[in-house]
Amino acid sequence: MKKINTLLLLLLTTLLWSCSGSDTYQGKWKCMNADEEKFELYFSEDNVKLINHSDTVLESEYGQYKYSYKNGIVTYGISGENIGTWYLYFPYEDDKNRGLILDAQENIICSISKEDYLKIEQLID
Repeated sequence: MKKINTLLLLLLTTLLWSCSGSDTYQGKWKCMNADEEKFELYFSEDNVKLINHSDTVLESEYGQYKYSYKNGIVTYGISGENIGTWYLYFPYEDDKNRGLILDAQENIICSISKEDYLKIEQLID
């Protein structure tokens, strides 16, 4: 019985850790950091790629480990070997096509948008 409980716990932990990325943020994003450098960011189900001028700057497998919804604001927590921990923060209840990426200490890394390159200041109220 102890072996079965341990196996079930291991299986549950694996399932929770290996959750694939949400449809909300999968796809191509325009990304701009605080220095106003422009990048393209691609999220697939389990991989993220950051591209600058057709050169891959960063690539990492990742897993989604957190989802938060509060007053219309959605935050996804993802982590991967080459990205550490990122929070994808969507501050607008009716618009999930623009947001921010925060680091583990919740400092802003960059803005993201499906449509345009946005300065970080354009997303901070």
